[in-house]
Amino acid sequence: MSIRSCLANTRICAMCKHWNGHVGSANVRPKKHMMRSWEYESEESLLCYVQRIDKRATSHCSKWEARYEK
Repeated sequence: MSIRSCLANTRICAMCKHWNGHVGSANVRPKKHMMRSWEYESEESLLCYVQRIDKRATSHCSKWEARYEK
C-alpha cells in the first residue's frame, strides 16, 4: 500500500475522468490541509472506460481528461 500525492492536473489515471467512469476511486481524495493537492493509492487498478482495460492509478495515456477542477 503506497499513498502518493499529486495535483488535480497531473496526467495520471487516478486524476482522469475515464478511470472507473463517474464513480472514480474511493482511494482518491483531497489531501488534508493542502489546497489543490490530492492523495491516491498508487497500486490500485480500475477499469479505463476509453481503453476498456484495467489500468493502475499511476498509468497515463493520450486520452486523459481532468476529473477534478484545478
